[in-house]
Amino acid sequence: MRRRFGPGSTPRSPSAGSIDARVSVSPPAPIDVRALIVEDDDACAAAIAAHMRLHGFVIERAGTRAEAREALYRFRPVLISVDLNLPDGHGFDFVREARAFGVEQVIVVSGERQRDNVIATLEHEVVHYLVKPMRLSELLRALLVVKASLAVKRDGLDIP
Repeated sequence: MRRRFGPGSTPRSPSAGSIDARVSVSPPAPIDVRALIVEDDDACAAAIAAHMRLHGFVIERAGTRAEAREALYRFRPVLISVDLNLPDGHGFDFVREARAFGVEQVIVVSGERQRDNVIATLEHEVVHYLVKPMRLSELLRALLVVKASLAVKRDGLDIP
């Protein structure tokens, strides 16, 4: 016999795996993420910046390694998105500088598909290596990884 619950009846306790509607979970506090986009292609930089802003990032842009170095000290980003082919140097040279400065989150966006560059991303502990032309969904995935990592760090969680 099936039991029906209506006014005045006693509902069953929630079973394992069900959701108790009385429990509310508040979303985590927003994270102010300063991101430096190091990209000499104006259209690509604009697309990346627009997408990042939509997802709550505060953006600064540099078109050269020299501009990026100056922005690193002035803007103090926690994330850099860097192209490898810059007019005044290689993007990995800037990644080394940014790492020494304390930047932990790096996304490479480049047209280079060479095996050596992919291996170098592992050495530089790059979050994502996105190949141009890229889908914005790939950028979004990388940004979500960055935000999750920063939230874990902010909340003091130690996840092995």
